[in-house]
Amino acid sequence: LILIAAGLAVATFGLTPSNISTSQKFARAAERGAIVFIDVENVRGKSGFELSHANVIDSSSIWASSYGLEGRVSLIVDHGSSPNGYYMKEKKLGIIFSGKAKADDVIVRDIPFCQGELSRD
Repeated sequence: LILIAAGLAVATFGLTPSNISTSQKFARAAERGAIVFIDVENVRGKSGFELSHANVIDSSSIWASSYGLEGRVSLIVDHGSSPNGYYMKEKKLGIIFSGKAKADDVIVRDIPFCQGELSRD
């Protein structure tokens, strides 16, 4: 299952009923080993670009912790000098720069890989 809302894409294993709240969906997704991709520029765009990259990183870290998703959330940033990925230990977040591609393209490319990894567990 892939949940997409306001720049979020969540790859989970199994089905989630549509009659539960978003908060409950993320809690259940965490229980099932979800992996969350967040398109940073989409989130910033929803704020009228008032949020800085640092704001998104800090808020995402707090959000991930509140749902038990530490270490399973990656922030995807449009462009960058080359495609690179880093893990911020102190924030327990992955940061991925999409290089010449868009963050959306990276998310679409990587979700099937992650679903395959989840199905092995």
